[in-house]
Amino acid sequence: MFNATRKLKSEMLDNPIVSRIGDLKTKTEERYEAAKVNANAKLMTAKTRVRQVQTQSVTRVIDAQIKTDTWIRTTAQRFEHPKAASVKSTLIAFSDKWMDIGVLNYDDLNAKDAASAVKSLGLSELLRIESYETARKNRKTVLRAVSNRLEKYAAGKC
Repeated sequence: MFNATRKLKSEMLDNPIVSRIGDLKTKTEERYEAAKVNANAKLMTAKTRVRQVQTQSVTRVIDAQIKTDTWIRTTAQRFEHPKAASVKSTLIAFSDKWMDIGVLNYDDLNAKDAASAVKSLGLSELLRIESYETARKNRKTVLRAVSNRLEKYAAGKC
């Protein structure tokens, strides 16, 4: 029986149909792997593009918020009369709330603590802090930390 099995295997290996089936199987597996690599590459490209569009959209919203905040603060500064002090303080309080950047007592943080605080923030908060820092304190340590986090976000690593 052992010899019969060996003989049958030998005949099958010599059979051109069996050989052709093996070749087709190999080609099919190669094509499948190539298609999988191509699909993964396209998926990564699409994810990158979505992140870019998302970042651009959020940036536009934040830029509009900053312009509005600047207008509110400029308007508040025009109220010099003592009787208008409550209006002025209300506008400044509204501006502070409007530009809430998601970090408690952010203005009181030193650069190292502020840079550390950005590690746990999402995209909109990062962009808001970046704009806030650029417009107000402009601390390089914080801006570098925000930039690094945004790069990780763009690469899909956070």
